[in-house]
Amino acid sequence: MQGRYPKADFTPYFSFLAACRSITKHLEHEHHICPRKQFPEHVKAPWNKIRLSAADHAFAHRLLGAAVPDMIMGTAWIERQRIAAVRGGTTQGLKNRENKTGVCGRSPSKISADAVYSGHLGGAATKRNGTGIFSLTPEQHLVSAAKGGRRGGARGGRKTRELGVGIFSPELDHAKITSEGWKKGLHNRWHVNRGITKPGCKWCKTL
Repeated sequence: MQGRYPKADFTPYFSFLAACRSITKHLEHEHHICPRKQFPEHVKAPWNKIRLSAADHAFAHRLLGAAVPDMIMGTAWIERQRIAAVRGGTTQGLKNRENKTGVCGRSPSKISADAVYSGHLGGAATKRNGTGIFSLTPEQHLVSAAKGGRRGGARGGRKTRELGVGIFSPELDHAKITSEGWKKGLHNRWHVNRGITKPGCKWCKTL
């Protein structure tokens, strides 16, 4: 392509196609890397074909048109195909619900078991590929765990208050909770065990 169009910049186009090769789902369209109109001699060449989603297919043609005006083509037909596919999927989903077929024909326990199995497969693939949580450095793990702890603690606290359990239980002896021994236990847990000193803590000041 570069030899036939030496002044064209195909870098964005080929970079985009390279990124698309890592996508493995919803590849409804076959795209000719070298357009069929300009390169009919390569129409059947296997190396000249790539599977793309409908949206990526349309974007690829827009990149080609930006590089070479002669390669500009309308992409409305691609969008129409995408909309038709969505409508078809919705229609089939409604039929499955009505006839109790497909996913709608599975019991709750079967759906749960399938979800667990899919989760195990996804986790194994993530670990094998070194992606997701397995791509984090030890420092990033600590930051992520701290954020999760704060969010989980806040949600748990709100739920505890809402249900009136734990520290918010009406049966709890709050006089005992506010005792010096309980506060000293918190100091040991959050300060001593972590090797930190916090300003304002009277037990930290005595160390």
